[in-house]
Amino acid sequence: MSSPQPLLHPAYNSTGLSEHDYISKLIDAVAKRPVLYNVNLVDYKNKNKKGEGFKEVQNEMREAGANETQVQAIYKKWISIKRKFRVEYLRTKADEENGRCPSTTYPYYDSLKFLIPYCEFYKVCSQAQKRRAPFFEGEDSEEERCIQEDDDFPTLTPQTTLDFLISQQKRIKLENQVNELAAAAVAMAAASSTNNINNNNSLPTMASTNILESEGSDE
Repeated sequence: MSSPQPLLHPAYNSTGLSEHDYISKLIDAVAKRPVLYNVNLVDYKNKNKKGEGFKEVQNEMREAGANETQVQAIYKKWISIKRKFRVEYLRTKADEENGRCPSTTYPYYDSLKFLIPYCEFYKVCSQAQKRRAPFFEGEDSEEERCIQEDDDFPTLTPQTTLDFLISQQKRIKLENQVNELAAAAVAMAAASSTNNINNNNSLPTMASTNILESEGSDE
């Protein structure tokens, strides 16, 4: 009589999940943990909190039947999924704004709509970076670090929404001050030029007056 085969924990399932199940379950696992994607949360800036969140996702994926190779690849896989949705979202939004009918063939689009605030934040970062580039060329901006966050985590502390906004406000204030100084300099130069013209125009009049007074005294 053969002995019964031991039941293996899903984590030791060498076959793992199908690609579709892997992606679907990963999306569901991340969606339950807003700290991993909600840029409006205070803890979104906390590297440790995000690390704990991804560990929880790993454990959940093991329980769901993912093999260890899939479990260890969840972060890179999630970044790929998030970027794909971001591209699709911004494209469909641009179509809508331009009067075209938005459409997408990305099969996970609807289940990833919880990432829309992140996509809007990314869009703001990108636009701010483009506006800033001509004035601060060659410097690493807060926006660049914000956009590069996907690549840097978990080796670098993620750029926070609060830090970004504070830095942006400081930069805007500085740029306004520079613009005000430039405008003041232009105004002073214009005023100086006007005064010089007025002074030059008044010289002949003063000379004529002196001549007339001199002639009057001679008489």
